[in-house]
Amino acid sequence: MIALGLLVAITVAACGTEEEKVEPTVTRIPDAANAPATYTPTVEGEAPPTEAPAASPTADAGGGGTGGGGEATTVEIDMQDISFKETTIEIPANTDVTIHLVNSGALQHQFAIEGQDVESDVLNSGETQDLTINLPAGTYSYHCPIPGHTEAGMKGTLTVK
Repeated sequence: MIALGLLVAITVAACGTEEEKVEPTVTRIPDAANAPATYTPTVEGEAPPTEAPAASPTADAGGGGTGGGGEATTVEIDMQDISFKETTIEIPANTDVTIHLVNSGALQHQFAIEGQDVESDVLNSGETQDLTINLPAGTYSYHCPIPGHTEAGMKGTLTVK
């Protein structure tokens, strides 16, 4: 009984008090309407850009550094069953853009841009992959090339300006 009482006392003491708890910090809700772009400098000490790069409301844009003809940008694409959460994305032209793919679905998914030499690995549930692309201005279609997924509606439009 003494050992059990000691174990309970240690467990309760390890939980800490209300004053010791650290509140979580939220810098941005990804899909909040009119949320500002989030910037992360790629070079330590580099200041964030003064103008936000073009990105769709559902894309998570970040920047810093330069590439191609402008700022580097990151866009997250969430692959769900059987859809892309982001079906329209806008990125800058002639700029290195990182596409951060997240498979939040239960099925395997893949990402490919039609007419371009851009295709991800097959991603299992919970896996992620980053692809770096640099495209000229234009409108491109993207889809999941896993058999049946495109036909089921897993596709979107990429606008490069």
